[in-house]
Amino acid sequence: MNREVIRRRQSEARRAAAKPQQEIADRAVPLSLYVALQHWEQQQQQQQQQQQQQQQQQRNRERGGTAAHDPVLFYGA
Repeated sequence: MNREVIRRRQSEARRAAAKPQQEIADRAVPLSLYVALQHWEQQQQQQQQQQQQQQQQQRNRERGGTAAHDPVLFYGA
């Protein structure tokens, strides 16, 4: 298994050395796609943060404001 992995990596390295431009072209991502993916990831993170905030607010409402009277809830455990 280990020798097989080493052989495969060596053969890939030889191919990359023989055709460096082709290897770079195969990995290249269009800038517009990259920007779109970055934007999508930011939207996903914002949406997740909003959901977490809403869940926390819901939990706080369900507690009924007991945190002010309970030092463990107020300061955290």
